This record gives sequence, C-alpha cells and structure tokens, in this order.
Amino acid sequence: MKTKQKRIIVTLTFLLCGVIFQSAVQAQALGRAFGGALGGAALGSLVGGRDGAQTGAIIGGVVGLAQGAKEKKQREAQQAAYARQQAERERLQKVQQKAEMERLKKQEEQQENFESGTVLEIQKSLMRMGFDPGDINGKMQPATENAIRLYENKYSLLETGRPSQELLKHMLQHGG
Repeated sequence: MKTKQKRIIVTLTFLLCGVIFQSAVQAQALGRAFGGALGGAALGSLVGGRDGAQTGAIIGGVVGLAQGAKEKKQREAQQAAYARQQAERERLQKVQQKAEMERLKKQEEQQENFESGTVLEIQKSLMRMGFDPGDINGKMQPATENAIRLYENKYSLLETGRPSQELLKHMLQHGG
C-alpha cells in the first residue's frame, strides 16, 4: 500500500510541476508530456499491470515533456533564424533602394548638366545666326523656345521649340 501511495504522490507531483511550469514550457510540451504519460501507462499496464501503468505513465510523461521542450527550442531557433533572414532581406532591400535613388539622382543631374550645356550652346549659336534667344544662361526660357522655332521654320525642320544635340549639330553645320 505504501508503494502505491508513493507512486500516486510522484504522479501528482509530476502533474503539479507540469501545471506550475506551464508558462515556461508551451502547451505543446505539456501535451507531449501527457501523451507520453498515457502511452507509458498503456505500455506499463501491458507489461506490469497497475504498478507498471503508474511507472510507465511517469517515465512516458518525463520523456514526453523533454521531447516537447526540445521541439519548442527547435521551433524558437527556427523562428529566430527566420527573423534574422527577414531583417537581412529588409536591410538589403533598403540598400538597393538607396543605391537606385542615388543612381537616378546622378543620372538626372547628368541629364540636367547635359541639357544645360546643350541649351547654352544652342543659345550661343542662335545669337551668332541672328536669332534672339533671350538671356544666354543655359536655361530654357520662352525667348529661347521661340528662337528655336524660328530657326526650325527657316530651315524647314519639324518645329518643336525643344533643344537637342541634333539641333545643335544642324546649327553648327549652318554657321551657328
């Protein structure tokens, strides 16, 4: 009778520990413990009857709890690895976005410098050829657009009023 009472006390202690540590060990780990206890009880009862069932339940519960805790750690490690991968993806994406923004800005500056230089040369050519481009400053203005249109009309070009390298070449070939 005393042995039976000891086993009952051990089983209740095990269950009490499971309830106390439930916050530290996820419900899945406890599920594994109870599943192990049930499996151990079933196998223990086949081998050793009622006493075997209690012993099997205790052993199965401990093994199940250990397995559940191990699975929890593995799951946490996987989640941490996934979080690190996500953070790295986001970091790389920001680096790529920044590089693309810098590339576009540089391209825009180069285009602006190119256009400014082209406009300035066109303004000079227009002035040499007797057209009034307004201020010769490399910036498009209504007077420059009007002078380009007059030039394009005089030489039977498509009237766009827009500066271009082709227009500048044409002007240089015709005395500009």
